[in-house]
Amino acid sequence: MIQVENTPNPNSLKFLSEFKISVIGTEEFQKKDLDKHKNKFVKELLQINGVELILLSDNFITVKKEQNIKWEALKPTIISYLNDYFQNNSEPILSKKTKKK
Repeated sequence: MIQVENTPNPNSLKFLSEFKISVIGTEEFQKKDLDKHKNKFVKELLQINGVELILLSDNFITVKKEQNIKWEALKPTIISYLNDYFQNNSEPILSKKTKKK
């Protein structure tokens, strides 16, 4: 189950999971660098309309959205995407193995 928390920035939300998201520490990924990212999950999440930046950490992902996009439209898509990942994968999103993918 994914829980959502506000952050001090109204354009960012924290999505918490009971599953391990990163075992290699905190990593930030920006849409402007999309062609450099190898991780399939990261690439696909950044391709969602309105997602500008994601920060993956131990058990949460922080998503920064574009200012003109409403959370009401974006939040269910992100939650669904995270749930789908963990239903189909037992490994963390970021590990030494997946970082290069």
